[in-house]
Amino acid sequence: MIADRCAELNVPLITVGKDIRWMRLRGDLNGQAFQVTGNSGSYELIIPLVGDHQLDNASLALGALEALKQRGTKLELRHILKGLRKVRWPARLQVINKSPFVIIDGAHNVDSIKRILESVKQLCTYEHLYVVFGSSADKDIAGMARELAPFADRIVITHSSHPRAAATGMMADIFKDAGVKADVEKNVAEALANLLAIADERDLILVTGSLFLASDAQEIFPKLRKMKVMPPPTDSSCLKP
Repeated sequence: MIADRCAELNVPLITVGKDIRWMRLRGDLNGQAFQVTGNSGSYELIIPLVGDHQLDNASLALGALEALKQRGTKLELRHILKGLRKVRWPARLQVINKSPFVIIDGAHNVDSIKRILESVKQLCTYEHLYVVFGSSADKDIAGMARELAPFADRIVITHSSHPRAAATGMMADIFKDAGVKADVEKNVAEALANLLAIADERDLILVTGSLFLASDAQEIFPKLRKMKVMPPPTDSSCLKP
């Protein structure tokens, strides 16, 4: 559809993977360095975001900036580098605790769930993966359940404070159909508190399924830390060496 529209308007179509190519140089849960080759040259860039999809996004942004520059917009490379280094995207593989590791991600469809699982497997090693899941009622919950089921050691179903949140009973039934007997908690605070009580420094807790749920988790976590419902911090890390 996009290619057809570009042809109709007689404008060039610039594609990541064809016209713009990237190669990861290094990375961890704090961000990643990568090399991008575009239409105007090759650049080494750093972004404080995680996952191959973020390298796609950054490369796409660079392609747009190159196109603007070719059409007369005054842009300096140092400003592009600085902008990418300072980009912030809350609730996208965001680490909110390190012992045990707690990661929040607002993935709310099958493709984004696949991508965060790929990133977690690529970057982390852990003893158990615990998932806190809640979704809006209009999303493909069954599809997300099928992606999470093979990887999670335990799944806790809850809902966000948003009125569009799906009912926990309905989500639990969907996960049961996917082969998972999920626990159910009435809110993200109780879901996290219960998992933090059993998790140790070798485990990973992932909160996902909805940006609303991720937002609730981010808001409540400092209160849980004050309540001391988690193990004492250690020097361990889930990051792969």
